[in-house]
Amino acid sequence: MNIEENKKIHDDKYLDDFEVFEVIKFIFTKKFLISIITVVFSISSILYALNIQNTYLSQTLLVPSDDSNSISSQIGSLSPLAGFAGINLAQGNASKSTEAIEKIQSLEFFTNSFLPYIKLENLMAVESWDIVSNKLVYKKEIFDVKNSTWIRKATFPQTQIPSDQEAFKIYKKILSINENKRTSFVSLSIEHQSPYIAKKWVSIIVNNINTTMQEIDKKEASNNIDFLYETISQVEIAEVKEAISEILESQMKSLMLTSASDNYVFKTVYSAFVPEEKFAPNRSLIVIIGTFFGLIFAVMLVVIIFFKKHR
Repeated sequence: MNIEENKKIHDDKYLDDFEVFEVIKFIFTKKFLISIITVVFSISSILYALNIQNTYLSQTLLVPSDDSNSISSQIGSLSPLAGFAGINLAQGNASKSTEAIEKIQSLEFFTNSFLPYIKLENLMAVESWDIVSNKLVYKKEIFDVKNSTWIRKATFPQTQIPSDQEAFKIYKKILSINENKRTSFVSLSIEHQSPYIAKKWVSIIVNNINTTMQEIDKKEASNNIDFLYETISQVEIAEVKEAISEILESQMKSLMLTSASDNYVFKTVYSAFVPEEKFAPNRSLIVIIGTFFGLIFAVMLVVIIFFKKHR
């Protein structure tokens, strides 16, 4: 029994080896077909790569401002007293920079602090950038440059003029922001067909996040001061008045520091610049990958033909 089983296994292995050899032999006989398919894929990938427009990446490196950290620490140390007086000064575990990073990626910031400072067509309708004239070329089927009107055909829920939410999706794609937890450095970049636009938009984001966060904290401090003045006038217990006075002093100091700071949340380590070299696409890599997949596809097709013929 063992001899027969061993013989069967040996025969099956021989047949498998023979079949593999036949497949390889058949592949070599179809090398012309494989070459044609590979060349077609290669040419297609070249045409595709040439058709993709260049994009440029402008980047800035930021570091959390010492002013915002000192304000947070001062307020945080008085949180128990503030709670006794009826004011919530708790800052939570998130730092100002972490809060700012999340805000930059929010629809609210995009709608109120980014979109009003740019041209919507520069975000949604650009086809390419003319390096000689430094002018943007727009997609003719979407935006009429001559009349400055949107002419695209849109289906529900989209509208002819892109909505804030639709534009926000593109904003999220071209925006990159990362925080190094070890060093606290924050890298922020924008990708665009025009290197000048990319640089300009990075600057808009950095300036406006500082201004936005500053205005929020100024308003909060002012409201707290008004409330404290009103409260202290109604309190007769000396210890409570003293506690409120300390909080009031800290809030006035916070308001002063907030108003005086230009770089409220972030200070710039190095500013965004107009890049000379494109960021994407990597045309060589696209052609190599396209040619490789063409070769794989051609070989698999020949193998399928072999098995169809023999089985």
